[in-house]
Amino acid sequence: MERIISTIDLAKVPTAQRIVEMLDEANVRYSIKKLPAGSLIGWDDEPQLYACFLAEGHIEIFVISKDGRKKVVDEMVERGFFGFQVIREGCHPHATAQAMQDSTIITIPKDSFYQALHRNDDFADLIVWYLYELLHAKTQEVAAQAFYSVHQRVALFLLEMTGNSANEDGGATKEIHLGNSRIADILGASRNSVTSSLSLLQKQGAIAKNRNSITVLRADILRSIVGTS
Repeated sequence: MERIISTIDLAKVPTAQRIVEMLDEANVRYSIKKLPAGSLIGWDDEPQLYACFLAEGHIEIFVISKDGRKKVVDEMVERGFFGFQVIREGCHPHATAQAMQDSTIITIPKDSFYQALHRNDDFADLIVWYLYELLHAKTQEVAAQAFYSVHQRVALFLLEMTGNSANEDGGATKEIHLGNSRIADILGASRNSVTSSLSLLQKQGAIAKNRNSITVLRADILRSIVGTS
C-alpha cells in the first residue's frame, strides 16, 4: 500500500492567514508562492528542504512505479500540509507534487519548521494533530483494503471526501471533482470496477455522476454500504 488520501477535517485546520500568524509569532522564515496549473513544486532542489501548506488550489502527490505507471499517493484541496520528509534525518523525497490547478502554497524551510515547533505551541499542537490524522487515515485504508470490497471502498472514500456532510434526506449535497480513473488510482483498484461501483451508487440514489465530478446526495446510503451507522 502506497496511497494516503487526505481526509482531514478542514473545519479543524487553521486558515492560511492563521498559519502565517503562527509563523510570524515564531519569528521564522517562510515564503508564499503562486503556482500555475501543471507546475511541479520545486522538485529539482527544494523538496528535501521545505515543508509546505496548501493555502488554496489543488495538489496531487504521486510516484512513478518501476513499470512507468503513475500512482497517486495523496490528493488535497486547500488547507493541507505536505513535505513532512523534512522531519526525517535524510529527508529525501519519495514522491512528486504537482499543482492540478492554479494554487498558492506556503513553503517553510526545514530549520524554520523546527523553530516554529519549539517557539509556537499552537503550531506544534497543529502538526502533532495533523500527523495523527494522517496515521489514522493510513490505518483506515489498510483495514479497508483488507476487509472491504471495491464497492464498499468506493462508498467509504466518498464519505471520507465529503466528511459525512451530505444530509440523510438528500437536502444538502457535496461535489467531488475527481473522475473514475483518478479514483481508481487513489484506491488502487481497476477503472472498470470503480466505474461499475459508481454506476450502481447512482442507481441507488446515493450520488449523481457527471463527466469529471461526483455529487454526493445521500450519505446514509453510503454508510449502509460500508456497514456503519
